[in-house]
Amino acid sequence: MRTISTLLSPLEAIPVLALLVTVLLPASASAEYGEETMIRHPGYHFHQGPSKATGVIVWSPGTDVKTFSHPDAETGYTPHILDWLYGHGWDVFFMERADLIRVRDRGRHAQALERAVAGLKAAGYGKIVLGSQSAGGIYSMMAAEDDLGLHALVLAASGPTVGEISFTDMLKKVKADRVAVFHFTDDTVIGKRNATAIDFALNSLPGPGMNVFNPDGITGHGGFFLSSFSYRFGDCLLEFLDPEVTPDGRECAGK
Repeated sequence: MRTISTLLSPLEAIPVLALLVTVLLPASASAEYGEETMIRHPGYHFHQGPSKATGVIVWSPGTDVKTFSHPDAETGYTPHILDWLYGHGWDVFFMERADLIRVRDRGRHAQALERAVAGLKAAGYGKIVLGSQSAGGIYSMMAAEDDLGLHALVLAASGPTVGEISFTDMLKKVKADRVAVFHFTDDTVIGKRNATAIDFALNSLPGPGMNVFNPDGITGHGGFFLSSFSYRFGDCLLEFLDPEVTPDGRECAGK
């Protein structure tokens, strides 16, 4: 099998190799949106753009990482639900966690999200969703304490587990048109939560809320990542995020 270098002259091969690097490796979106920690993940590299996409999801992952907070193209370990949303018209970006900002510097993570949202709004995206899991939920809730004009906030197995500020206390302070919370049994990272307390916090917010609490058959801190979660709750989340629909319920039984 001949390589690119044997098929093309050196000068001809340069732009082709550059294109492959652009497509296969995570790329910063800072040139377009002004935030260096917001990247294009290889699995969601194609973007429809603000004029065609339903909206944009900014995925804020946790921090238990070695090099990249997002999965690489080989492992493919992304939340399957993002595939679901991506395939139904939503553009998807990832927030980088490693190296650029220290794990425990929560304020800087939140500020990075705020800058990312501002850049996306300036580019013309009208419906912006902060989606998050684990520690990423802390950063998203901190960012959403300011009125960023968010369409929605999605919190999966998210929020603080220790300290003086509880998850529900933070939840009461967020500002978004709609908020969805997902919690799973046997989550050894987050621990136990109280469904009634989450409902109370969501009820204190002006917009629609959804509380999917300990659904049968989906367990653990990474329950949101499973394809079985997408199968059961993908349509429900799509409807909840649909700008043309005003959700009237706070529960989703799933399939």
